Amino acid sequence: MGIVTEYPFGFIFFCFLLGGIYAFALYFRTRKDDISDVLVWIMTGFRFLSVTLISFLLLSPLIKKHTEVIQKPLIIIAQDNSLSVTLSKDSAFYRKEYPRAIRELTDDLRKKFDVAELSFGDRLSNELKTSFTEKQTDISALLDEVNTRYANRNIGALIVASDGIYNKGSNPFYAAEKIRFPVLTVAMGDTNLPRDIILKKIISNKSVFLGDKFPVEIMLEADKCSNEKTDI
Repeated sequence: MGIVTEYPFGFIFFCFLLGGIYAFALYFRTRKDDISDVLVWIMTGFRFLSVTLISFLLLSPLIKKHTEVIQKPLIIIAQDNSLSVTLSKDSAFYRKEYPRAIRELTDDLRKKFDVAELSFGDRLSNELKTSFTEKQTDISALLDEVNTRYANRNIGALIVASDGIYNKGSNPFYAAEKIRFPVLTVAMGDTNLPRDIILKKIISNKSVFLGDKFPVEIMLEADKCSNEKTDI
């Protein structure tokens, strides 16, 4: 901690000099004999201190204080809460044993780090959910939100527990390129794509006139549906 001013530090000497000159001129140059020496010296001292302090404040002094704050690294645990995690032979493990295991991991990390818990699926949640009931997975939204929300934090790592299957949002590979901290993954479920038909995109005019004909472009993606017929 220290005191700094907008002016050279040597100006403080002139503050003392001004206080001394003012006090001397006021109490000694025009001194009256009916005032005792003790009272004169007391008033001189107070006048000296007051003038010196006022002149010093005119220098716009600031108190400079250096504070060091040690912040624990932040570990972010993001859990995939989508239904696809349990579509494997290990579904019983993920429903019964896994929630306890991930909770124990979180408790152990809190001994040395700050821990933030998230889960993602249809939407991002600020708690660690392991119900595995959500029908959509948007990994890119998770990465974008983490990168924005914790921009000014000391992030040690992002741990993503997921099967890696996403059916909403953009390719998470491009969202991960913006992240400047380690991203660790926990492989869950069956990483093979399930038998599924996905409506990827619909393109049409935002507004049309009543009775007009207008084109609609539909983009579908089918996995493991060879030689099968589907009604749309």
